[in-house]
Amino acid sequence: NSRTAKLKVNQRALEKDLEVSASVQKMFLPKKTNFQTGEFKVSGFYRPAAQCGGDWWWYREERDKKVSLVVGDVTGHGSGPAMITAFIATCFQVLDSSFGHDKSIDTLIKEANKELITLAKSEFGMTMLGLEYSSSTKTLKYWSAGSPGFVYLPKNGNTDIISVQGSIMG
Repeated sequence: NSRTAKLKVNQRALEKDLEVSASVQKMFLPKKTNFQTGEFKVSGFYRPAAQCGGDWWWYREERDKKVSLVVGDVTGHGSGPAMITAFIATCFQVLDSSFGHDKSIDTLIKEANKELITLAKSEFGMTMLGLEYSSSTKTLKYWSAGSPGFVYLPKNGNTDIISVQGSIMG
């Protein structure tokens, strides 16, 4: 039946689009997923719930014994959220490299949010958390854009759940 054949062609095209989106999305994730700077250790991995989606993370190590980490999640799954994620990842790369790491995570998140509002026109939202740890001053800063809290596991064994309210991006 021609209707069934047409549905199969459409399904194959959609699957191909998802494969391309998933491949593009993987290009924006960190290549190095485990590192330690001072006493701060980061181990990250990516496993999407669907073939592609809106999950993303990024980090930078800085000369002054500081590490910054950002984790984001665009609402929904599929090509749209994957492309929004690619866009946000590009924003972070460009903003961070253009200013030589002079911008705080707070500023990067705010500037990325402005770009997301312009691009997505409220069609997509994004949760994001940002962490900045300085091993020289032993301080941890945390920013939230609608993200849940995180668990902090210091070597002394005292576990802290850190949470801050914030509005979702977009």
